[in-house]
Amino acid sequence: MKIALNSVSSLNNPESLIQTSTENSLFGDYDERSWFGESGVPNLARDPIAQFLAVLQKPQTMGNLEALIRFLFHFFLFF
Repeated sequence: MKIALNSVSSLNNPESLIQTSTENSLFGDYDERSWFGESGVPNLARDPIAQFLAVLQKPQTMGNLEALIRFLFHFFLFF
């Protein structure tokens, strides 16, 4: 019962909810300047999302993707 009371009292104290560490393990290596530079314009050579979209825009990529989808559809439909 004492543990429950301590957790309730910590919820009433907003300062106890603030984390002291500002580093997020998921985005810890994110550096906005390396992607956007000083001008704020995205650097396509370093932006992984832009690189992925550029690969998807290539006709051979879409053809291979279509062939893969057809193969998987055929494979799961008949097996």
